[in-house]
Amino acid sequence: MVLSSMRRDAEGRLILGSLGKGEGRPSMYLRCWANRIQRHYFPQLGNVEWECTWTGRIAFTPDHTLRLFELAPGVLGVSGYNGRGITTGTVVGKGFARYLVSGDDALLPLPIRSPQPIRARALRSAGYEGGFTLYHTGQCLRVLS
Repeated sequence: MVLSSMRRDAEGRLILGSLGKGEGRPSMYLRCWANRIQRHYFPQLGNVEWECTWTGRIAFTPDHTLRLFELAPGVLGVSGYNGRGITTGTVVGKGFARYLVSGDDALLPLPIRSPQPIRARALRSAGYEGGFTLYHTGQCLRVLS
């Protein structure tokens, strides 16, 4: 399964999201996917006229666990939310605040690690992207729900 998200913004608009590269994809492909998801979960809305699209990037770590770093005293960083940044970012942000106020790293949600390079990063990225593309294409073709 490929992680997807659905929520409403402050103005009540439906926002859909998923994993995979959106940039460079035909707008018809993106609309097809959004329409399929909208009709599956919210058929009562009828046909939706999508206002805009946007894309971004997320980071995956080999063990699917985010990394906390202290790059210099008092300079914290995090990477690898693995597609779970909305909720996890809130927890990490609160932990960072407690740590910065107290200096006690036991208040962090995970231990601070030393940065390590990820092996075969380009190959991993291509594999994930290929899987995302196949999954979304299957959704568009109504093969997968």
